[in-house]
Amino acid sequence: MNSQLSLFARRKYDGVQPVQSVELARPAGEQTVMQTLAAYHAYVRSVSESKYTPDDFYADIKRLAVFLPGKPIKEITRQDLDQWIASLRSHLSAKTVNRKLAAVLHYFVWLEAEKVITENPASEIRNRPVVSPLPDILFSSEHDRLLRVASSTPRSYFLLLLLLSTGITRGELMSLKTTHFDFSNPYAPEVWIKHAGKKAKKDRVLKLPAEIRAVYTDYTETGGITDLLFPYSDRFVRMLLTDAAKAAGISKRVNIQVIRDSYAAQLLRNGMPLDMVLSKLGLDPESADDAKEKYQRLSARAI
Repeated sequence: MNSQLSLFARRKYDGVQPVQSVELARPAGEQTVMQTLAAYHAYVRSVSESKYTPDDFYADIKRLAVFLPGKPIKEITRQDLDQWIASLRSHLSAKTVNRKLAAVLHYFVWLEAEKVITENPASEIRNRPVVSPLPDILFSSEHDRLLRVASSTPRSYFLLLLLLSTGITRGELMSLKTTHFDFSNPYAPEVWIKHAGKKAKKDRVLKLPAEIRAVYTDYTETGGITDLLFPYSDRFVRMLLTDAAKAAGISKRVNIQVIRDSYAAQLLRNGMPLDMVLSKLGLDPESADDAKEKYQRLSARAI
């Protein structure tokens, strides 16, 4: 009898043990920063709306932990943090340092709320203001040139007309469905921008130009579009915008973010209040300080 196991034989188990949940220990003043990382990461994941922030903050605090390897949290001083910040500024940009400081400030506020520390050594640390260079924006004449060269192709024309009329993000564009459009009033069509989960507060209804209805119909019928509006890759959408810019003789980089910035700057130039512009972009006027500063500066360049 051949005792060799079949190539496709599988070991059988009586049962699969259920996954055991691990209860994270509360942070304590006697612990080092490194010993509290797991609990802090779990906390940020529970409160953050971004899928990136928890891992980014975790990595930044881990860097602090490596700098203070054996020091108990309760013994960390402002001088320790100043030395760490100085080490960062010796080889990192001001913007990158500010991002890491945001994580540290958040971390120590968390420790304070957990009553691990009674005095916060980071309480008086402030980010250095960073004035980022303004991105390029498109002028009205360039909008017209883009639409003119794209008008012979339903897909490119609809893509550009939609982006220039709404300033939506890449993620919002790629999530749009045919059911999100309302043409019940032919003179005032609308599009619903929808989000899931914690981002549902970004949901909004945006007005569209009346002429987009015919473009939409042409695009969806010729392209056989019945559900997802742009069933393409990000790379393909970028290529459509790049090709349109080249055909229009525009040397600036033309992408979704540039169009979004141009849209916001033009609204401000036309007299729309900043808070209303931010709401149209799906941003919270109470917390979008960076966007406020950027769009106020950009509005002076919109023509």
